[in-house]
Amino acid sequence: MNRMGTNQPVTEWTREMDELIRYCDQYAQGFSRKLVGANEHDIARVEEKVGRPLAPEHRAFLSRMGRTPTDNLGEFLKSVEFGVEAIVRFYSEPPVPVPPDATYVWTLDFDNEMFLRLQEEAGAHPLIAYSWSVDSETGRFTNDARQEHMIARSLFQYLYREAVLRIRVATMGHHAEFRARSPGEGLGEGDAARNARRSRFRTVSGNLGCHPVPYVEGKQVFFERPGAVLMLFTEEVASDSIHVHADDSREFARLCAIVDDHLDVERWS
Repeated sequence: MNRMGTNQPVTEWTREMDELIRYCDQYAQGFSRKLVGANEHDIARVEEKVGRPLAPEHRAFLSRMGRTPTDNLGEFLKSVEFGVEAIVRFYSEPPVPVPPDATYVWTLDFDNEMFLRLQEEAGAHPLIAYSWSVDSETGRFTNDARQEHMIARSLFQYLYREAVLRIRVATMGHHAEFRARSPGEGLGEGDAARNARRSRFRTVSGNLGCHPVPYVEGKQVFFERPGAVLMLFTEEVASDSIHVHADDSREFARLCAIVDDHLDVERWS
């Protein structure tokens, strides 16, 4: 769920960052001690380079993590070049066309630049990647036929997703993957079947005492409680998948049986 709209002041988003950091600290001892935040001078320098004020959630992220060395946080944001110097470097020597309608955030795996779109969607600035056509004669990018690829519905969705996938479930000893039993229409299931499974997944997860992970909604839905995490992934051209993680073997077996019985899936692993 999106707990806040992006028009909230920076201080509110800073509190949200602190909540995220506390979440990570629960499952990765010393996580917060590895963080180095940017100061106001750093952020002013970034905004000067960008040429506009940063979104408040972006400022909050930098204020808590903007000077943290790359790959300093284990698997969390691994191979992601982020922070003050990454932004300044991007706008000083852009490796791709600078989009006028989005602000650079970070680069994944050396050449996957990601941006926060200026225009909100459902109360959030989506995290976006772009692809551009290349001039056959010069080999340079052009702005013709630019394509947009949504990475996450918000910056905080991406961060909480990372926290669960890279930190939370890494501490759990048992994991199972389930897939939808029938593919339905075309290359994948129809929207009605997907929506029905998503609704049932939320109901079953709630009945098991789980609560939604903040901000993670839409095509990926995460629920958790002490000792267990349930995750639903919706795929465009494949069957939906559900992942069950648990600490205790007996509870793990119980959760798997309930998922198998109520969500029209079969176990893959």
